[in-house]
Amino acid sequence: VGTKHAQHMATLHPAFMQKSGVPCDVPVIGHGLAPVHETPARRRLAGTAIPQGCEVAMVGNLGAVWTDWPVIAAMVARHPDRTFRLIGPLPDGPAPPALVRLQRAPNCILTGRMSPDKIAAIGDDVAVWLIAFNDRVQGGPTDTHKMLEYLATGAPVLTSWLANWAGSDLVHMTARDGNAAMPGMLGQLLSLTEPDSLRRRRIDTALAASYAARLDRIEAILAGAP
Repeated sequence: VGTKHAQHMATLHPAFMQKSGVPCDVPVIGHGLAPVHETPARRRLAGTAIPQGCEVAMVGNLGAVWTDWPVIAAMVARHPDRTFRLIGPLPDGPAPPALVRLQRAPNCILTGRMSPDKIAAIGDDVAVWLIAFNDRVQGGPTDTHKMLEYLATGAPVLTSWLANWAGSDLVHMTARDGNAAMPGMLGQLLSLTEPDSLRRRRIDTALAASYAARLDRIEAILAGAP
């Protein structure tokens, strides 16, 4: 953690300070929701019911070493009647075996990179969002800014263990020791009819973390707030 000449410090989550080797009590700001996702989220809240899509999707740096390709491939194989849309750059070099299977799967679409506005535009088409990380995240997975983008659609999120969301009833999380249960959990989610009130709570949570709200928080910290 670089502190040279810093008059104020803040963190996305206390766990980041613990992992830094310089643990200290500093204000927490958290990830933020960009306007490109905030605008459709407010449109959804203004409607009579939050849309419920049919696809399963995951967005992110799919080329990262922490992407759990085997469990993603297992979910795609277990649910051949669902379209899986995987958005983001793929690994450089030879594809891992599980990714090769996905490239051949008729129900899996590997889109490559997409602009934020195009990603936001498919939000109403998604039945379940995925976050599938393996155990190669340094220090253990804590959070991802994609979570707020997912919650802004109102759709359920099936995620590997994330410290910042442990215990939250807004997401469906695997055990800390691995993702073996993920394919079965996805099946349960796809057969579940959620109350509209829960979907609205997800959107409310995302909107409360808008960039504007985060800027207000930063200004308060600069003014001396804890």
